[in-house]
Order: sequence, then C-alpha cells, then structure tokens
Amino acid sequence: MSTSKSSHPLFAALPLYSSPPPVFGHSLKKYFSFDPTYINLNHGAYGSLPSPVAEAIKPIADLAEANPDKFHRFEGLAMVIESRERLSEFIGIGKERVDEVVFVPNASHGISTVLRNFIWEEGDILLDCNTTYMSVSTTVKYLADVPPHPKISQFVMLFPTTRAKILEDWRIHVRSLQQTRVQSSSSGKLPKVVAIIDSIASAPSAQLPWVEMVQILREECGNGAGKDSGVKSNVWTLIDAAHSIGHEVDLPDKIASGDPDFLVTNCHKWMYAKRGCAVLYVPRRYAAMPSILFFSFGPVGWNQHIIKTTFPTSAAYIPLEKRKEEGEGFVAMFSWNGTIDFIPNLSVIPALQFRNWLGGEKKINDYCKTVAKDGARKIAEIFELSEGEWGLGEEELELNMVFIPLPLTASAPFSPSVNKQIDTLFKEKMLFEKNMFAANYYHNVTTMSAPKFSHPLFAPLPLYSSPPPAFGKPTKKYFSFDPTYTNLNHGSYGSLPSPVAEAIKPIADLAELNPDKFHRFEGLTMTIESRERLSEFIGIGKERVDEVVFVPNASHGTNTVLRNFIWEEGDILLDCNTTYGSVGSTIKYITDVPPHPKVSQFIMLFPTTRAKILEDWRIHVRSLQQTRVQSSSGKLPKVVAIIDSIASAPSAQLPWVEMVQILREECGDGTGKDSGVKSNVWSLIDAAHSIGHEVDLPDKIASGDPDFLVTNCHKWMYAKRGCAVLYVPKRNQHIIKTTFPTSAAYIPLDKRKEEGEGFVDMFSSGNGTIDFIPKLSVIPALQFRNWLGGEKKINDYCKTVAKDGARKMAEIFELSEGEWGLGEEELELNMVNVPLPFTASASFTPSVNKQIDTLFKEKIIFERNMFAANYYHNGKWWVRCSGQVWLEVEDFEKVARAIVDVCKEITSELALDKSE
Repeated sequence: MSTSKSSHPLFAALPLYSSPPPVFGHSLKKYFSFDPTYINLNHGAYGSLPSPVAEAIKPIADLAEANPDKFHRFEGLAMVIESRERLSEFIGIGKERVDEVVFVPNASHGISTVLRNFIWEEGDILLDCNTTYMSVSTTVKYLADVPPHPKISQFVMLFPTTRAKILEDWRIHVRSLQQTRVQSSSSGKLPKVVAIIDSIASAPSAQLPWVEMVQILREECGNGAGKDSGVKSNVWTLIDAAHSIGHEVDLPDKIASGDPDFLVTNCHKWMYAKRGCAVLYVPRRYAAMPSILFFSFGPVGWNQHIIKTTFPTSAAYIPLEKRKEEGEGFVAMFSWNGTIDFIPNLSVIPALQFRNWLGGEKKINDYCKTVAKDGARKIAEIFELSEGEWGLGEEELELNMVFIPLPLTASAPFSPSVNKQIDTLFKEKMLFEKNMFAANYYHNVTTMSAPKFSHPLFAPLPLYSSPPPAFGKPTKKYFSFDPTYTNLNHGSYGSLPSPVAEAIKPIADLAELNPDKFHRFEGLTMTIESRERLSEFIGIGKERVDEVVFVPNASHGTNTVLRNFIWEEGDILLDCNTTYGSVGSTIKYITDVPPHPKVSQFIMLFPTTRAKILEDWRIHVRSLQQTRVQSSSGKLPKVVAIIDSIASAPSAQLPWVEMVQILREECGDGTGKDSGVKSNVWSLIDAAHSIGHEVDLPDKIASGDPDFLVTNCHKWMYAKRGCAVLYVPKRNQHIIKTTFPTSAAYIPLDKRKEEGEGFVDMFSSGNGTIDFIPKLSVIPALQFRNWLGGEKKINDYCKTVAKDGARKMAEIFELSEGEWGLGEEELELNMVNVPLPFTASASFTPSVNKQIDTLFKEKIIFERNMFAANYYHNGKWWVRCSGQVWLEVEDFEKVARAIVDVCKEITSELALDKSE
C-alpha cells in the first residue's frame, strides 16, 4: 500500500471532544473502565484503555468483520499507514520518514526482533544493565546460551544514585569493554557490541540519561566524536523506550539528539492505545560499509539492513541475494506476518485524539508527575521515611513513576526463596484482599496452577438454550458481515460470530476493571482452562494440557519451532512447493544466514491423486536420505520436514499422516515410528486450516504422532483473531528453548533441571503485554459450534455446499467434469478449487500474473463486493472457495457469474487473448 492520501472517516474525532475536558483527578476516572472500588497505582505495567478510545475503535473492529478481505487486504493496511504517519510526526521524525516506523505487538517483541536479527559471531558482546527489563534480559541470556555464544557485559546501577554517578560509571565500564574488545581481536576486526539501554527503567522506575550514554559509548568505542553510529563502528545502540511515548514529553528532542540505531516504545502504556501496540523505530543510515553475509549491495548502507526478517518471517521477505539494496522491503515485511488483530495498531489515532482533548502532552504529564511526587511524599510519610530514605537519589531521575522502599523490617533476611514468597503474598493481598495495586520489586513470573472450577464468564449464553438456526441464509445473521457482501473466502481470515463477540466482551471488560488482577491471575487461570478444553478437543486429553500452548497464529508457531533448532552446516529443511508463503519465506531466511542449511523441496502438481503424492514423496525422501548419508562423516545431518495438513493454494487435504510415516521409514529406523528425538528427522505439521475443519484431526494426531503441530483457532473454529495452538509432545519440548519474544520465565540452559523445563511457563506470561482476549475466545467459540450442532454437522454442511457450489461454478465457467477440482474428491474438504475462465491461449508470465492478481482482487472486492481467493498453480489461474454455514449454492453462482465478467475485463485490459 502507498501512503494514505486522506484521513479515513472512522478516524474522525468523537463528538465528545467538542465539549470541555474534565478536571484531572477523580472526575476523570469515569472515562476509564475500572471497577469503581479499585485503586490503580500501576498504570505502567499494562496501561489502561480509556472508554472513549474503546468507543472509537469499535466501528473499526466492526468494519473488519463486515468485509474481512477488503479490510485486511486494503482498508486496514491503509489505516495502518495513516497511524504510522501520525506516530512519525508524534516522535518528531516527520511524516516524510514514515518508513522508519513500524508496528510490533509490544516492546519485548521489538527488542527481540532487533537482537535476533544480528548475525552473532564468537566474541561479540551484548551490553545490558542490571535494570534491564526481565524479558529483554532473558533474550540476552538466551542469545548467550546458544551458538556462537556471544558474551554479556552487564553495567550495574544501584539506586539511590545520581545522573552524574551513572554517567561516570558508564564511561568507566564501556572504556574497559573497549579495551577487552581490542585485546580479544586477533584478525583486526573488532567484535560487535550491541548496547541495550532503557530510556525509563521499569524497576527501579528511573529515567536514565540515555542520550548521554549513547554519546559516551560512541566516544569510547566508535570514532571518538560521540556521533559514530553502528553502521560504521559495529557498536550499536538499542533503546528500550517501553515507557517513553506518552510519558517523556521531550522524546522527540531526545531521538533527534541521541540518534539511536534502534528504539522501541509501547503505545499501550502511557499513550492509552489498546494492548498490544508498540512502535519500532529503525532509522535509515546512509554510509559506506562492507558487504554482509557474502552479498554485496553497493556503497549505500542502511540501518534497516540489520532487520533482515520479522518474527514470524513475512511472506514479503525478499531473499538476501535478490535485494537491490540493503534494507529493501523493510516496511512491507512488517505489514503482513500471519493473521493478526489490526485493531491495537489502529487505536493510536483515537488515543492521540483523547489525549489532545485532555489538554495535550505537557498538561497530562505535568499533572501525572506532580500527583506522583506528592503521592510518594505522602506514602513516605505514612511509611515513616525521612526525606533521604525514599526516591531514586535525584528528582530528575523520576517522572510519572516514583520509588518508595516498602516498610519491611530492616533485619529481614531477603533470600531468593523468601523474596519469592514475599512477592506472591504482596500481590495476592493487595489485589484480592485490598482491591488495589502498586508494583513491588523482586518481581517474578507467576506460575499458575490449573483452575478448579470453570470461570463464570465462560458460562454459555442464554441464546444457546434456544434451537439453532438452519444452515445457509438463516445462519448469516449470526455473523457481522455487510449484508451485501458475499464471502467465499472464510479460509484466509476467519469470521467472528456475533454471539462469540458478545460472549468475550465481558472478559475484555474484566481486563479493564482491574488490569493487574486480570493479567497476573484471572487471565492466566482462564488461559489454562482454554488450553484444557483445546487439549480435549484435539484428542490428547486434559491430562496432557502442558503439551498445548497458545501462539498468535500458525506462522508464529511454525517460526517458533524452526528458529529454535540449532542449525548446522549440511542440515536440511524439507518443504513443498505448496508451503504457505510466510512459512516458505521463513525457510528461505534460515538458509540465507549462517550456517546456511539446505532446502529440499518436494513438488506436487495438481490435479493429482493421494497415491501419486505418496509415491513421489517416498522417492523424494529416499533420495534425500541417500544424499544425507553420502554427505555425512558419521553424524547424519538434521532433517526438518514442514508438511501441510491442508495446503492453502491449492487447498488440498494432504495425506500427512502417511507422509510422516514414510519419512520415518526412509530416514529413521525403518518402522515409520521413529520420532525426531531418535533419528534427528523431525516432522512439523502446518495445520493452519485443520482445527474446526478436519473432523478426524484427533485421530490423525494420535496415529501420525507429529513432532510438532500448529493450527489456527481463528479460522475454521470461529475464535477471535489472532489465536493459534502449538502442540509439542513432552519428548520434544527441549527443542523449544525459547519463545518469541523470549519470556521473563526463560530458564538459562545450564540451570534447567531437565530438558524442556519451563516450556509452558515461557508461553504463559512474561512475553510482553498482549491482548489475552483472542485465546480466551476459544471456549465461547466451541460453545457456539456446539449450539450449531457440533463438528460433524457443521463440516458435513460446509463440505456439501462447497462441492455443490464448485460444481455450479464449473458449469458457469463451461468446464467439463475432469477440468475442475484437484483430481480426487478426498483431496478437498471445505475449500474447493476451480480454474478461472481465462482464454487457453493466455501467456501467464510473472509480470502478467502480478497484474492479474491485483486486478482480480480490486475488481472483485471493490467493484463487486465479494471475494473468493485467486492463486496461480501449474500453469493455470484458480479460484479457491470456502464452504461455510452461512452460504448456499446461489452464493457460489453469484460469485461465478461475476468472475466470468472480471476475467473478460482482465483479458481485454491486459490483451491476454492476443499472441505476443
């Protein structure tokens, strides 16, 4: 998408903002959705969503449901650009530099994105502080834990202190680090240094002099002038500004003078956006520099060249050898990373409008700072602390968050075990007994046990005591589509039923009533209950709940698995030509960077048969095993096979159970039952389309016994975007050493009592602030499905209407029986495939195909207000249509007749019927 030309009408300011704003204090509290009896002194942890901002973003969320394809492919992307433009102006770099600003879910995610994009080498140094935020610190520990084991250099600050003391000690520390760096260099090439510096630390909540710290680092380790960025000196600065936007009024000035190499800041904390929304700022650097990774890009270097990929890797990823210049495709990569909820990113403009109504940045922060200081003085008085016994040492070290020692006895023995008990008791007593909270230190990640009773907000809706509707048009009213929109593309983004939306609203309200209680306790136990229900649903049983964790989408889960393997030269990634775009990009990225494992691609051309697929698969993996043996000097290279359960394009149900068995027969112990743990041959099932679609998924998991499987709950199961499940049997949990971003619950590898220890905890909390609601929509989604009649009834209808609809489309396209479909009926379930009615003489070159794709989407979505997914395969253009409970055959007929006209228009406009 290009930059937005005019503001989207849904970004218009609320009528409320034409009235005078309230006075700060208790009169403003009504504009937030807190429990009236709750006292919240911990806004800094999770932020709070103002009710006017929630009101402003609801029509945007409704727009996403009214026409999911139009929103996710066009309108939503344009609105994201507008939001990024506003943020570019807000942080002082200007709209013209919008392509240096991208959205990430939270600061932890942004920092992990930067740190895990560097190509680490032995001797490189990660420079952090003892106050570094937990999940960032664990990311640093993880990187040091795995090859090539960069070193950690930790700068220690003990509060109370002064800015002058911090800067003096910092200079001493980095000067010593530079001496070590020079002495350890034998080749003349100095090791890389990446410094992670807080703008405002979390605990203690100190405003650090990061601009001066960056300058000192560059003076001591760069060119001596204090202005040498990482591009030239290989000394990089990453500013963790999680608490800055909406808090540090002078942030634009600091960015201009400090000129950091990377900066990330949360919009959902002090700026009042919806959780999780953060901004990653990566300036373009124009400077001569050497080639990277054996690829030469010419004389121009960008800071953005460091960010070679996103997490998950985007379908927009450009292989390094194909990039015309360093940093090419930076923004595009962040624009599409699997199905997510766009709404947090689109809450930025409504949040800024609310802040402007209140009086703007200075007025808001002057009040917050004053009330915090006056409040701290009152707390210190009650704690019987003298003036020098509270605070961080200097007034300018604190802004809107203040520090007061707790009135525990001075002789108390604060051992690690005692601290853990204190932390738990403090939180429980404050949140559950007193209904208030202020953050205590010695923070640890809360590990929750399974709930004993179902949460009352998971009770079924009263609606479900009435008879369900008949499938087809009567069911459509239970979805929030534009009444004139015909949706034959449920498979791409899913659709949220309005009863599920109704059921999860009280849960979302609960999160705002008491954010700390929800995010630290209630939300975690509700997540466990959701995981238990999913464990039963996929057939492994509640007792194996610790083999099931939530991830945002299938692309994220697949990336989590693939990027946790320790790759070695000669290892092999086995994928298919039908592998989903972002997963294929992930594989390409992994092979692009050291140690450059190889790709072995299995080709399937449709139409075909299951027997043909399995025959060709056996030949392919047998040949792969021969190559593996021949290239081995004793230890066989690793093989990781990524296999679709149901491919996206063509939408074929693959015989993945048999494919896993054949893989194990040919490359394992010969029995077909040898999992990756024994043979170093691993199976990763991309089951993005399976849950809620493949009725026999539990049986397939039991018989196929995959090493890893990931499936989207927001597609066919009707959960809220983005929600997916990663299934990792206990035997393989040691492979998943970390999450993305690395969790505060990460246990350093040398401290784990057993392999796989802490697997569930890493996925449960400490991954940065996120929106819990998608994963808590699973139980309401299952209740809605049960009301409709259950899995078999739903999928029998979807499959029947899809097959009958495909037959009607083929008739309209004037195709005979053997000219449509994938070759065998059992290869298709609820998604069907029909060739588009282009002239047989059309020449489909890559450039022509790109034009066809764009024109088809624009003509179908904008001019006809309908959609079915188009794709190119085996020399033909096809359309993929999803059967769903709200559809009838006449919907397929309507879309088919429109497609005939669209194909004629495209043929005429591109002169496809004329020979070259």
